[in-house]
Amino acid sequence: MKIKKTFKALGIILLSFFLLLLVLPFFFKGKVETLVKNEINKQIEATVDFKSTSLSLLRNFPDLTFTIKELSITGKDDFETTELLHVGALRLRIDIWKIFKGNYELKEIVINKPEINLLVLKNGKTNWDIMVSEVENISENTSENVNDYESETINIALKHFVIENANLSYNDQTSNFETVINDLNTRISGNLSTEKSEIKAKITTNLKKMAIDGLSYANNISIDLDATILVDLKNYIFTFRKNQLLLNALAIEFDGSVGMLNDDITFLLNFQTPNNEFKSLLSLIPSMYAADFNKIKTSGGFSLKGFLNGTYNETSMPGYGVTILVDNASFSHHDMPTSVDNIKINADINCKTGETDAIRINVEQFDFSLAGNPFEMQLKLSHLISDPNFDFKASGTLDFEKLTQVLLLENKDLLKGKMQLHAGIKGILSDITNEKFDRVAASGSLILNDFVYNGIEKAAINIPMSQINIAPAYIDLINTHILLGESNFVLGGKVSNYLVYALSDNETIKGNLDLNASFINATQLMKMFLSEEQQTEVATATTTNENAATESAESPIEFPKNIDFTFQSHIDSLYYDTFKLYDVVAKLVYHNQKLTFNPLQANLLEGSMTLKGAVDGSKKETIGIALDFDLKDFDIPESYKAIGMLQKIAPIAERTHGTMSASFNMNGSLNKQFDPIYETLNGGGTLSTSKITIEGGKMLENLAITLGNPDYKQLVADKLHLSFEFLNGKIYQKPFEMKLAGTKTILSGNVGFDQQMDYNMDFSIPYGKIGSSVQESIDKLSGSLSQVGINLNAGTELNIRAKIVGEISDPKITIDYGNTLGDLKSEIENKIQDAIQKQKEEVISKVKETANKYIEEAEKSGDKLIKEAEQAAAKLTTEAQKLVDKGVQEAREQAEKLVTEAAKKGVIAEKLAKESGNKLVSEAEKKGNKLISEANKSGQELIKKAQTEKTKLIEEARKKAE
Repeated sequence: MKIKKTFKALGIILLSFFLLLLVLPFFFKGKVETLVKNEINKQIEATVDFKSTSLSLLRNFPDLTFTIKELSITGKDDFETTELLHVGALRLRIDIWKIFKGNYELKEIVINKPEINLLVLKNGKTNWDIMVSEVENISENTSENVNDYESETINIALKHFVIENANLSYNDQTSNFETVINDLNTRISGNLSTEKSEIKAKITTNLKKMAIDGLSYANNISIDLDATILVDLKNYIFTFRKNQLLLNALAIEFDGSVGMLNDDITFLLNFQTPNNEFKSLLSLIPSMYAADFNKIKTSGGFSLKGFLNGTYNETSMPGYGVTILVDNASFSHHDMPTSVDNIKINADINCKTGETDAIRINVEQFDFSLAGNPFEMQLKLSHLISDPNFDFKASGTLDFEKLTQVLLLENKDLLKGKMQLHAGIKGILSDITNEKFDRVAASGSLILNDFVYNGIEKAAINIPMSQINIAPAYIDLINTHILLGESNFVLGGKVSNYLVYALSDNETIKGNLDLNASFINATQLMKMFLSEEQQTEVATATTTNENAATESAESPIEFPKNIDFTFQSHIDSLYYDTFKLYDVVAKLVYHNQKLTFNPLQANLLEGSMTLKGAVDGSKKETIGIALDFDLKDFDIPESYKAIGMLQKIAPIAERTHGTMSASFNMNGSLNKQFDPIYETLNGGGTLSTSKITIEGGKMLENLAITLGNPDYKQLVADKLHLSFEFLNGKIYQKPFEMKLAGTKTILSGNVGFDQQMDYNMDFSIPYGKIGSSVQESIDKLSGSLSQVGINLNAGTELNIRAKIVGEISDPKITIDYGNTLGDLKSEIENKIQDAIQKQKEEVISKVKETANKYIEEAEKSGDKLIKEAEQAAAKLTTEAQKLVDKGVQEAREQAEKLVTEAAKKGVIAEKLAKESGNKLVSEAEKKGNKLISEANKSGQELIKKAQTEKTKLIEEARKKAE
């Protein structure tokens, strides 16, 4: 029985203890959460948010585990739309016993699934510069308003620091440098809070991408670091021991130390490879490591060693160096018959001071034999900034198809063809810029045969034959035949200044080339050399009609800089967008990001065109144009299909049969998608047509309905000659004459690129050609013509104006009859004059008989007005007197009431009340007298006005009689 009670008591104790573990965190949660928030806010200037928090004793008993879920940090100002950090869960392990003493000791940090986005803007601002300055921290910590929570701090006593499944991206817009790291896992253990300790670090990740200016220098490299580090926090020195870094299968051991003193970081590190098997070096080629790496057979060895030595701060960089030696190595894959043999590499890169100009690159030997074809190369490069000194030699044959096989590329057809290279270039950049070519050694040739590159989607680069001869001052292209997708052309000529251009940032490459082509698909070529993102931006802008430069996407098409080329071109056929050009002959000059046509002649749209002028891409936001067009015999419906501008301003061209010629100039701007910014276009010119026929269309249909004649649904016109002008987004049409349904018509007005039109169409139209409803309108407006002896017959010419306004797709048409009435005016006036003359005497007689009657009636009316005015004046006075009497009476009653009430309060109060009462009565009498005076005045004015009106009536009666 006692044993049973004992177990029962023990169960109750355990249950109570378990419940305590569950409940106790709730007592601390609010306090810890507030403390963490305050610590974060004291340290950073950014927007911090998280989904939820939790506190547990069970996860790491007896310590508290504080968890923040979906933590995010977003910058401010320039970075308010960029999330710096997003963490799936942040776990902090806190010593519970220290909490009871008022201390918060942090023992472990675990960061789960962080997404880190580091960004450097072009102006140098960084989105991670969010730490509060020390001055601000001191100010906050010494504030008199700090509450209890804010006065408490977190002490760091870390034993573990863990990062799980992190992704990191770094984008530096100042240098166009980009790095992407995926699946970063870090585990650091040891006593991280003592002055001296030994910690162990295990880091694994994948370097997804590292690129500068869009050129990839590393991708898909697996990184595994296992390090033991001696930490001296008193002197901030970190000493590495027992360390190994794995880059794919390449193991690198390093030793030395890193010291941090103030803003300086001092490196004293040496590294080397413990494994000299050539295969491990081969693993750095991503395509080979991603394939079945174990099936690669290698022989030979290599060695790699290097150093990082010096101080890093704002003014200096540490020195570094790497040496690679490969001696008679080879490799092959058992699925491929081709091997690479006799690999010999002796390369050294060092920079003892850390400055870029101190870099020395010496590739003493880089030899190999691919499929029995030997290839040799040497390179020496120094003084990269001050005055590049270079010495390059290469000789041998490369079979690109064999090369793709041995590199195990997924796209087996990526490269094909052969290259024979025998060239050497040696010199100093300053000698080239000063044109001292006798001091520069440059000679050799490069020959390509049946070269194919299939790395561009939906198109291939194919060079059946190309020979390039190299000289110090220029390279000479000899009948270089190029197939780019569907385009087929041959280049020849000289390219100069190529060495200065290659070795400097701001020098210009120059060329004078002949281009002959059987066919060029310009639309396809543009897509080939745009990224997928740029192509999407162009397509989006075209779909949404983003014509304003400020709304366009960020420069999807940029004109290349530092190129000065002149092309003499002859192209049998060229396609661009919806245009098909034939027999294109052009002199094209490209200079300072400006393309000049001088001129371009071509046959298109069943006619011909000559184009002169320039397209200037040097501006940041827009592309400037200044072009002169001379178009001859363009087929109008074909022009409608091809020319987007014509579709906007003249959709009726789709239903027009005939040809047109035009000569005009156009100045303005395009956006970066080559769409016109219509409101900037200025210019003008002339246009002429053959005999044209326009059948149907909304405008002619509406005109026919308005005129009441179906003949106007079709326009047949002889040769037209007209002038037009571009201005502020509109095309202004100067008046020109044509025949519409056999009717003389003059058209003038304007149409905007917003497809709003405002035209006047003036007709000289026979009365019989307008509908009955229009005839009725003319009859109503001109009066009953037949009553005055005017009868309009079918042949009577009427001048009317059709006003055409609104959307081009459905314009509104109204008829202005003002001209018609003007033409009829003289005839109507003559008829009326005759009638007036016949009736003149009769009218005068009747006027005399009735004159006295008019005057008598006027006097009676005037007397009546005066009498009514006198009655109204008397009434005003009577009503005013009633109001006055009433007001005075009310004032007296109020005065008596005041006296009666005051008498109850004493003699003085009664006296004061009498004075106030008398004052009230006096004021009421004054107001009454004023009111009566005003009433009398108003009455006299009414009478005076009536007398004036009587005089006026009599005067008007006399004039009427006269």
